[in-house]
Amino acid sequence: MTGANHGIGAAVARRLGARGVDVLLTYLRVEDPVDPATPEAYRRHRAATADAVAAEICAASGRAVAVEADLSEPGAAAALFDRAEAELGPVDILVNNATGWVQDTFTPAAASVELAGLGITANVVYPPVTDTGWVTDAVRESVRASDDHVHVATPDQVAEVIDFLLSDAADLVTGNVLRLR
Repeated sequence: MTGANHGIGAAVARRLGARGVDVLLTYLRVEDPVDPATPEAYRRHRAATADAVAAEICAASGRAVAVEADLSEPGAAAALFDRAEAELGPVDILVNNATGWVQDTFTPAAASVELAGLGITANVVYPPVTDTGWVTDAVRESVRASDDHVHVATPDQVAEVIDFLLSDAADLVTGNVLRLR
């Protein structure tokens, strides 16, 4: 689980832990400069570790390990898989939760075909504006005035959809980009 120190990533990690999934929480602390337009709580959350989220999961009888990693570094992903397998066992679920991305050759349709024979599903969830601590009154007003957005979601609402996609009930759902509104 990447980006698990706050927001959607933390919400997904908590949901998975609550249903008995062992979770390796990865995060990258980001020290944002002070900006009057950015809520201070959001800055603190981005600069935090995922230790508190891992502790919550463990306190509820789950298993979780928090690891800081910069996924832009070559070898970081492989090292995380090695760590997950060493501490928690085989990896059955991968949730790549990121705040931004650059289009590459990955598509859920190509991945779902390539991985189907292994019983692996591949989907992309495109969340709506989600209040992970950065949403201000001005952002809420912009969403209300938008023809494209419906409402501001909570991290738990987005996590609920992701949790469904990771469940046995969604084993036929693959190769999709789900745009939440």
